[in-house]
Amino acid sequence: MRFGMSCIVLLSVLVAGCEKQLSENERIRKDAEKSRKKAVPVAGTVLVNSRPQEDVLVSLYKSDNPKPISPNVFIAAGPDGKFAFSTYENGDGLVPGDYKLTFEWHKITFRRAEPVFEEPDKLNGRYSDPVKSEFQLQVVEGQPQKDLKFELKSN
Repeated sequence: MRFGMSCIVLLSVLVAGCEKQLSENERIRKDAEKSRKKAVPVAGTVLVNSRPQEDVLVSLYKSDNPKPISPNVFIAAGPDGKFAFSTYENGDGLVPGDYKLTFEWHKITFRRAEPVFEEPDKLNGRYSDPVKSEFQLQVVEGQPQKDLKFELKSN
């Protein structure tokens, strides 16, 4: 009987400890959400030779730093050439700031959420250097950009 009672007491203490840890984790998560910058919706269409083009990889860099944002921020345009950036959740946009965009056009497959290029860049690297990129994007808090258009030439 004592052993059974001891097990019940021990189990109660463990459950209470787990609940306390869960509520502490929830508090940390909520604090992190409060402190993170709010994303602004940013979406658009990639056109190659005036036509919407799928499988164009759109990559994002801070304007003052040609190194990729960590983790890399990129999106592959869909069948209609459309793309929408994501920061915290799918399609929620970008945090305010000044960015440069680069573009590569490959047949893309994804393995473990990473793009795998099945063929060379059909744009011949013309738009892939963030230092030389002419494509600028300024994201301002409270000013969504949902109809961006980027016109590229393949030859």
